[in-house]
Formats: sequence, structure tokens, C-alpha cells
Amino acid sequence: MLQDDDLEEALRIIINNVMLALYHEGITHINLGGLMRIIGVPNKKAAQYDNDMVIMDANFVKHIETFNSPRPPDQPLH
Repeated sequence: MLQDDDLEEALRIIINNVMLALYHEGITHINLGGLMRIIGVPNKKAAQYDNDMVIMDANFVKHIETFNSPRPPDQPLH
């Protein structure tokens, strides 16, 4: 079973890669509730975020590549 830190890291990478894939398809505005549903968040909880948008600008790819780089083992996630 995954530790909380491992699960958080895995989810972060999944979300970043889904967003990156959408960006490369030309999608620059993502509905947060929809993104939550893609990664398996129950509809009732995701629906609370249906009015929130994530906007990916020109710096998005650089930002995601930095986040997807392996972190040193002693670096905290927060």
C-alpha cells in the first residue's frame, strides 16, 4: 500500500501529465471539476469545482517539466 507521501507524489505526476497532454492537444482552459473526474474523484465532490477553471499559459510546459523532475529524497513535498 502506498504511503501518503507516495500517493500524493503519484497523483501530482498523473495530474501534471493529463494537463500536459491536454495542453499539447491545444486545450488551454480546463474545468477543474472535469479534471477531478478524469483522475477518479467522485462526481459529488468534483461537482463542487465545476465553476473553477485552470488556465495554462505559455509558461505552463516549463512549469510542469520542473515539477515532473525527480526531487531529492530529502526535499519535502510541501
